[in-house]
Amino acid sequence: MAKVYNGTAVPRHFLSVTTSGAVIVQLSGNQGQDLYTGRFIDMTGRAPGNPVSDNELDRLITAGRVDHYNAAYVWVTGLPEPHVYDPNITTREKSTNRVRSFYVNTLLPPAALDHIHQLLHDANLAHACVAIMQGDAVAIVGADGAFFGDFDHAEEARLHLIGVAPEVFEQSVVAFTNVEVRDSQLVHELRPADKTSELEAIIAAQSDTTVTAGKTLLLLVTSLDERKLIYNLCVELKISIEVAASAAEALTRLEDGLVDLLIMDLQLPDMHSWEMLGKIREVETLRHLPIILIADHAMPEDASLTKTVANVDVYLERPLSKARLRQNIWMALNDQ
Repeated sequence: MAKVYNGTAVPRHFLSVTTSGAVIVQLSGNQGQDLYTGRFIDMTGRAPGNPVSDNELDRLITAGRVDHYNAAYVWVTGLPEPHVYDPNITTREKSTNRVRSFYVNTLLPPAALDHIHQLLHDANLAHACVAIMQGDAVAIVGADGAFFGDFDHAEEARLHLIGVAPEVFEQSVVAFTNVEVRDSQLVHELRPADKTSELEAIIAAQSDTTVTAGKTLLLLVTSLDERKLIYNLCVELKISIEVAASAAEALTRLEDGLVDLLIMDLQLPDMHSWEMLGKIREVETLRHLPIILIADHAMPEDASLTKTVANVDVYLERPLSKARLRQNIWMALNDQ
């Protein structure tokens, strides 16, 4: 029996990479779509980009935009369907970037919300799952209220909940909604390695230090409050932390010592972040260094470029969430 993959199978030659690093899929006619941001693009008069490589597709899998690929097809997932938009209307409302995201619909009424909150707390799952109202029913989403990026992760959470409280969740189903890219309830930024499921990674990040103990983190962040937050997280995760005051100092430390993870600002005082990232990737021993980038605002274009061109693993928007930051630190080090 053939394996069934999530998403829509698109001929591989329909995908191309632009000079800016965006990966575009040709939909129909002159319509294209950016696989990272979900933005629809008028392809009229545009020069064809370069063929998409396996490395680009691997990054799209990590970002939750592609489920599988082979020599002929790419299974695209977690993006708006073409019929969501009217391509002939170019108003601001119609151009909003949206992605299809998933949640567990419990089918329970609003009166059950407090009970579900308490159940998640008693089952020690409050850090991994959140109960919210979605329409007229109680829904379960991921950590910090982030929707699940694809069906499989939502289904995994549903089955886990059934195992915890079958009498409560046995009638639950996986449902989907379309959320804005810059909505506060974004899908998770980083997908775990195949060896660790998303729910397992969220739970393990709260207590497991086997993959973080003894590692070294270099911090290049100007905010004192964020430095304190990350320092305290490192103490909990048994990570040694070094703080750099400038990009130049950070580069020196990266070249001279063993650093397992870099957390840095998008805006640096003495060097443009693109120059900094470029210098890092020029060093052979640093080409696969995990990097978490922190920005004041979630700009889809910046996120796409930093992930594809500079191979940045995670792009986070302020204000920082301790739970999500902890999860991403754990997952970045676990994937080494």
